[in-house]
Amino acid sequence: MRFTPGAHRIFWTEFIAVDAHILDKSATPRKIDLAILGSCVTRDAVNLILDRVNISYFQARTSIGSMMSDPVSMDFDLDEDVPKFELRCVREDFNKSWRNGFQVKSDIFIMDFIDQRFGLGVGSGGYFTYSTPLQRAVKKTPEVLKKFRYFRPNRDEYNNILTEFLPPLCDYLAEIPNIHINDVFWTIEKEDGSFFDEKMQKEADESNRTLELIYNAIKIRTTAKFFGFAEKKLVARVNHRWGDAPFHYSESVDRMIADTILEHAAAALRVNSLPSA
Repeated sequence: MRFTPGAHRIFWTEFIAVDAHILDKSATPRKIDLAILGSCVTRDAVNLILDRVNISYFQARTSIGSMMSDPVSMDFDLDEDVPKFELRCVREDFNKSWRNGFQVKSDIFIMDFIDQRFGLGVGSGGYFTYSTPLQRAVKKTPEVLKKFRYFRPNRDEYNNILTEFLPPLCDYLAEIPNIHINDVFWTIEKEDGSFFDEKMQKEADESNRTLELIYNAIKIRTTAKFFGFAEKKLVARVNHRWGDAPFHYSESVDRMIADTILEHAAAALRVNSLPSA
């Protein structure tokens, strides 16, 4: 399947007709509208509260260097059976359509930055996120590598790109109300008390330094509200359905994230319901 990102633009909206009892269970049911620009970390947690929320927007597998860059026009020979979700992620990343999420009705807009774990590519146009389907395409057809340059995450060149684009992202977010940051970090510990190997622990440490840089910049330059997971103990699930990884958390952590989403939504709804001064 030949993929040229500019040919089609896909917007994905998932509506789930369910009741939401957040502020007062005796009150009229109120569905909470969530917009998510992040990763499986937030989406997996939301799966636990699908009886209380609508997902009005969800975009994953993009990164700051790509988001703040120009649209990309490149051909990747993707597999015919590439999942529609992955294909949509690549299209949205190439087209830089993440700002569309802020045009969708939502009570809170949640961002997480775990997908900084993917490296960046730069070819015809701007930077793009070197996500899983692109990695598979390159493995199948190595000569595609001649079309772009790759930057490994957490290395000096990658960090220089991040440092360049992080301030303008913060400036953009500073103008948006109701931004909520799911400020999770990679963990080195699993729920059974075991630990990831030394190589993975090193990668976790490097990735967490990158995440800390992002969180600190957003705290300083915007009014975004943080979930507050820097002080929490996070552990990874054993035999996670997406594979064992330092950011594939245990069910108890997913539940903690889900409860925090509901708390932040309740606070946002209270504030938004106050009469104007």
